[in-house]
Amino acid sequence: MAKLLLLTFFVFATAGAQTTHHVNWGIGVSPSQTTITIEKGDTVMWMWTSAHPHTVTNKPGSTEIFDSGTITGIGQTYSHTFTEVGVNPYVCLIHASMQGTITVEETMGTKNNKADLFEFYPNPVTDVVTINAEKNINNITVFDMQGRKVMETTGGNPTSKIYMSAYPAGTYIFNVTAGEETQTISVVKK
Repeated sequence: MAKLLLLTFFVFATAGAQTTHHVNWGIGVSPSQTTITIEKGDTVMWMWTSAHPHTVTNKPGSTEIFDSGTITGIGQTYSHTFTEVGVNPYVCLIHASMQGTITVEETMGTKNNKADLFEFYPNPVTDVVTINAEKNINNITVFDMQGRKVMETTGGNPTSKIYMSAYPAGTYIFNVTAGEETQTISVVKK
């Protein structure tokens, strides 16, 4: 009985702890920006940053099979939730120079409950901004200081990671919505 209670507690404590990793996908994005390590159960969302047609397709030997099919248009997205531990090299079948690797590791533990509705870190950032929320994140919009929208995406999990290494240095405004709550924060990119 004690084991059953402990297992039930663990399942509920870890439920909803997955992260959505947002990766820019387009011509000129280097493999260092598209090669990431995630935890089992995390989702990767690729966002098209060029108007050209692209695919996100696993390479032979990948632990998981995934294929976006051909998608065209800036701001289009493709998501895949990784459920198996392993290495997943991938490529755009149209532009062979566009490639990366998703390494999936076993979940390392539970996340702590946050006192605040949203948590952003690090700030300033050099490459990845992590956003934690109490509820699933519905929407993230990022603007530069000229008011131009540089990214808009959905979340789907209580944690999202925005990969900013390709963004120029400067200050960005993040609008994040989770449930009925929205928060705006300035993030400095070094």
